[in-house]
Amino acid sequence: MLVIHIHVFTGITTTIISSSTEVPTRSIPCVTACAGHILNHQIIKMGVKSPQNEAELDYSEIQKYYSGSTLLITGATGFLGKVLVEKLLRSCPGITKIYLLIRQNKGVKANKRFIEQFSGPLFDKMKLCCPNYAEKVAYIEGDISKVRLGIGADDYTMLTKEVNLIFHVAATVRFDEKLKIALNLNVKAIKEMLELSKQTVKLKGVIHVSTAYSNCFSEKTEERFYPTPLDTNDILAINEILDSKTIDSLSPKSTNTHQRLVGLGPSTRTHAHTRRAERQPGELAEHWSRVLMKSA
Repeated sequence: MLVIHIHVFTGITTTIISSSTEVPTRSIPCVTACAGHILNHQIIKMGVKSPQNEAELDYSEIQKYYSGSTLLITGATGFLGKVLVEKLLRSCPGITKIYLLIRQNKGVKANKRFIEQFSGPLFDKMKLCCPNYAEKVAYIEGDISKVRLGIGADDYTMLTKEVNLIFHVAATVRFDEKLKIALNLNVKAIKEMLELSKQTVKLKGVIHVSTAYSNCFSEKTEERFYPTPLDTNDILAINEILDSKTIDSLSPKSTNTHQRLVGLGPSTRTHAHTRRAERQPGELAEHWSRVLMKSA
């Protein structure tokens, strides 16, 4: 089992944690990381399959890794998500299926957003080399801020049986996002994604994409995990109990309370990413033997 955390930040180093060995840190460039090259040569060796047909004989190791796999991608309609989907469809022809988790947004239904997803010029080159792409892509209606990611019971069960790889790209990137929304999208959603991952019987890996913006208040950011003002479970419990108006009153405008809740972070986004940095490592390591951890 392989779990990877990708930072969208050039030059961030990462470390592979294994049950028996530790691999030296290495650098993962941001744009390449979010496309088909996120798994480097050493990592790929853990999942390479033997060719199933003559076409696969010419596949690169990355293409072989994805060949025959079913993927679930969140945040596919966003800036990075679109690039990721296009790259996977164009460069990894052996992929069996890609499910995109899409929510209704501003009155536009999920199915319409799915159709519009492929209407831009970004996908022109992909359509030429992969004219049957529509057979490989489908959408799942959901909402990452909801319980079980807002996915219907039948779709949820299907995903647990079919999915091999999960790309969790969805998040709010607003620095001044309302605190309740930021916690739901950037923290609670991680917990729900982990729950789905635990139930996915054919899972090979989880790739979580995030910015590296958490410890901006430090003069020097070291390669370690920093303590946080509040426990993640406590802050999620508070978020569930209090209504939106009360939670939002704890945002940066309420200075004293904000300092207690958010610590030294200057924005709700920083706070949410700090909570996420605290939650992930332990939970992932508890269930999987190999974890590629995020830098602090």
